[in-house]
Amino acid sequence: MDWNECERLSQVHTQINAKVHCIWGEADPFFPVSEAREMFQKFANPGEFVTIKNAKLLPYAEYPKESAAFIHRFMQP
Repeated sequence: MDWNECERLSQVHTQINAKVHCIWGEADPFFPVSEAREMFQKFANPGEFVTIKNAKLLPYAEYPKESAAFIHRFMQP
């Protein structure tokens, strides 16, 4: 992984005008929740940031039902 490329993403995030929601694994070994929350606030239009306990890098694959419930909530007007 190119960490410099990840750093540059913060500049790109400010240019995304669509509402962005995020589901994060609390046990993600690569991107701690604290760093993810900081990154999330850089989006131009941050929506909701939720975490799934015990989930790691791929919460949607590890906890599909919980992820689907959050996605359903995000999709409500």
